[in-house]
Amino acid sequence: MIKCFWYFAWLVIGGISGGAVSEQPAGLYEDIIYGTAGGQSLLLDACVPEGKGLRPAVILIHGGGWSGGDKKDMEFLYKPLSDAGFVWFSINYRLAPQHRWPACIEDVRTAIRWVRANAAEYRGDAARIALIGYSAGGHLACLAAVQADPAERVQAVVGIAPPTDHEADSARRGGLSPSMQKLLDRPGEMNDDARTMLQRISPIQYVNAGLPPFLLLHGTDDNSVPYSQSVHFKARLDHYCAPCEIITIEGAGHRISEWNQIRPQYVKEIVDWLTRAVQAQRRPAVPGSIAGKPVELTVSADGQGRFTSVQAAVDAVPDGNLEPVTITIAPGVYKERIAVPRYKRFIHFKGQDAEKTILTFDLYAGIKNDDGKEIGTFRTPSVTIEADDFRADNITFENSAGPVGQAVAMAVFGDRVVFQNCCFLGWQDTILDHVGRHYYENCTILGHCDFIFGGGTAFFEKCRIVCLKNGYITAASTPDFEPFGYVFSHCTITGQSQEVRTYLGRPWRDYANVIFLNTEMSEVVRPAGWYNWDKPYRETTSRYAEFGSTGPGANPNARVPWAEKLTEEQARVIKAQKVLAGKDGWNPTAIKHNN
Repeated sequence: MIKCFWYFAWLVIGGISGGAVSEQPAGLYEDIIYGTAGGQSLLLDACVPEGKGLRPAVILIHGGGWSGGDKKDMEFLYKPLSDAGFVWFSINYRLAPQHRWPACIEDVRTAIRWVRANAAEYRGDAARIALIGYSAGGHLACLAAVQADPAERVQAVVGIAPPTDHEADSARRGGLSPSMQKLLDRPGEMNDDARTMLQRISPIQYVNAGLPPFLLLHGTDDNSVPYSQSVHFKARLDHYCAPCEIITIEGAGHRISEWNQIRPQYVKEIVDWLTRAVQAQRRPAVPGSIAGKPVELTVSADGQGRFTSVQAAVDAVPDGNLEPVTITIAPGVYKERIAVPRYKRFIHFKGQDAEKTILTFDLYAGIKNDDGKEIGTFRTPSVTIEADDFRADNITFENSAGPVGQAVAMAVFGDRVVFQNCCFLGWQDTILDHVGRHYYENCTILGHCDFIFGGGTAFFEKCRIVCLKNGYITAASTPDFEPFGYVFSHCTITGQSQEVRTYLGRPWRDYANVIFLNTEMSEVVRPAGWYNWDKPYRETTSRYAEFGSTGPGANPNARVPWAEKLTEEQARVIKAQKVLAGKDGWNPTAIKHNN
């Protein structure tokens, strides 16, 4: 018997419009309003399983070609998820043609934010949220995950027969499908405008590093959404080192109601995969904080600390940590790959002297794996920060591979991350600043080609940028919906020698956003300043700007005409607290840092 049932008393006491309850008892709760948009209430059903403690949460997104379907269509997952101890929320969203794109994806994002804010009331863990979508719902789940800002980030995604490349699918059909015409309010004809729009709504276009794990399920005989859609999506995820598995349903079509006859265990496989991906085994907590002081773990290469390895200290921090943990690292060279997983928040790496405290490794993109294939850029980071609320002081992060191509020293995918008095040493692709908001103060960054790159939002205050050879400082891939990418304020740009020449940046993706404010530029900066990466159309989409540059490299009259010259009034408001505020008002400059 399913472990969710209707609580009539709950409706009588307050129901949908009643007062908030601190924690709901086990049961089914229907037609909860999770938002309002387009003149209608957005509804979801929630189910709290029996048992105590916070449980991982799953948001279910129905299919129906973006113009039909209902939250009850995901009922085939209700009992298996409840029996496995998951809290689930099955949502309705606005449908076409009454509500055109982007109404449906906006509703999914609203649902994610609502679940994060209200999860505890339904015994859900806001730090462990997964999405499951079927068909059109699979498309929305995948798109929400690859486009997520920090407030909408999830920990796992299951796409059941998801369309992930609408441009390719429409080309296969010879034009837009009737469902797509309703969704986009466009005729069926394929033209440049249609292709651009189809690309913008396709998850495959937004795949990047630092994504949560994906599970894709697809039938090989699916004529509505070809199996190749999932194959190609997985290949793109693999390229960026995003974990992805495919469950292939041999001989199955698109109708999920027929899958039980072909692979009856597929639902169990979904639940088992989710359990592994989201419901991680909890480690015992490290000794708790005393009188509000953070827990401190010590690392020393000579054995004088509790740990001799930085990664061992990170591993000792409990999963789901909500207490500040300081990992004090004694001077020394620590050659190891280090990763701070997304479920270990509030970690602080603290050194005494950046010049003497070095975390280093030496992988580079051209190294071959066991299959003889190059490992690629995204498998090279010496240190990877996936967790939110990380901080580092007085540490050097290095990739020591040398000038051999892409070799990342630091990869940042967490939100609200701070680096103070740190050094970043590398050549090409030194810092992958890719997801979230980050603050660098009084740091030194060395490299020669694209050595600050990615799609993150970062503010560099009083940092020293040293160019080792001819190349490019930045290669931003800022999403088009982000108002800021990289901002450099009161920094200096110098070269290893006077012969070095560099550009301030080139756009890795169309909407690259980089601003230099009051930066002292030596003669290493080329007069043109910016380069279009041999893609002239990016001169109309990239967002490059300067104000108050000084030194021989500051040459406003020679700069490319497609870069903006900010006015004093425009520049005055571009402060760290504005650039990094996000939806939670984060202001790293207001936080007292005790180095």
